[in-house]
Amino acid sequence: MLCSAVLTSPLGTRFAGADDAPESPLTIHGRLFAQAGYVSDESEPIDGTASAPHQAVDLALASARLGVDYQAMSWLALTLELELAGKPRANDVYAEAESRHFVARFGQFKMPISIIEMESAWTLPMANRGVLHDLLLNRLAVAGRRPGAIAQVRGGGKLDPAVTIGAFQASNPEMGGAYLKGESTDSQNTAIRISVTPGPVRLAGFVERRTAKILGAIAHFWLFGGDMKLDLPFATHGLRVWAEGMAGSSWYGPDFDRRYDATFATARAIVAWRHGGLSAGQVYVEPFVTLGALDADTGNPDDVVTEGFVGVNVGYWRRARLTLQVELAQRPSGILSQLFAGDTTITDHKAVVLQAGAAF
Repeated sequence: MLCSAVLTSPLGTRFAGADDAPESPLTIHGRLFAQAGYVSDESEPIDGTASAPHQAVDLALASARLGVDYQAMSWLALTLELELAGKPRANDVYAEAESRHFVARFGQFKMPISIIEMESAWTLPMANRGVLHDLLLNRLAVAGRRPGAIAQVRGGGKLDPAVTIGAFQASNPEMGGAYLKGESTDSQNTAIRISVTPGPVRLAGFVERRTAKILGAIAHFWLFGGDMKLDLPFATHGLRVWAEGMAGSSWYGPDFDRRYDATFATARAIVAWRHGGLSAGQVYVEPFVTLGALDADTGNPDDVVTEGFVGVNVGYWRRARLTLQVELAQRPSGILSQLFAGDTTITDHKAVVLQAGAAF
């Protein structure tokens, strides 16, 4: 499965040559998530009126993915992945050329920013990515899928150093995140990621120049960060860890109408301890915990959004799982209302989610 493989799994190995190629040039894969959840939210209308509690029970087909990988040549692969839940749409659509030490990809796929966002939802232990995911991708335009192109050079060896450079279509936060098209020759997001892999841990640092159209003008905003991923198997157990931190400038701040350049910072970590599941299809139990925080404006002492998940997975490793997850998130009164879409902002979020998933 090539989808989102760049930077989260070794490249230059799956289709390095004819001897390594799969028996069939066509591979079909997919996954399904269905869930039931109880949600309790305290929301605060932007106009300052009294907060409004909201409780609900939701039943949903959270995701239904179907993907196709086609090995056109020993060095060229094509990938198409569709999301069929809700309104069908294409998630990943790209062509990838690779050799032992070089990879180039062109199309629509995930940017090389944030190991948690780059990772597949099927690989992560949680039932969903949470409030911070929504704020980072949908409001601050950090990471996520976009049309673009990347080139990666890998060194191989014990540390397997890699350097990735990419350019992606920018968006307009004032127009619901619509892509900027035909604006100028300088209306793209650019990113650089450098990683090493000493043993079971992958360490990386990255920088991104984010581009947005604010008050009718093209503006640029910077992001710096680092992340790590650990996947450590033992005799009967396994430990998985994802952690990241980043900081950058944004278009949100107390003087938003004057295109105020605020600085935000965020950190997230996921730890999962697994019993069993040392090979695909083996029975496993995996409790996990997720913690995260986002300081939307480091100049404001009362605007840190926090969230935490605790849960457990049971099932057949890499094949099927049942997830029980408890979620807590809080937004202080000082955070900017522009970070939240609509007429209300969530001040306190609690949820219990039961999710069933399967993949092939």
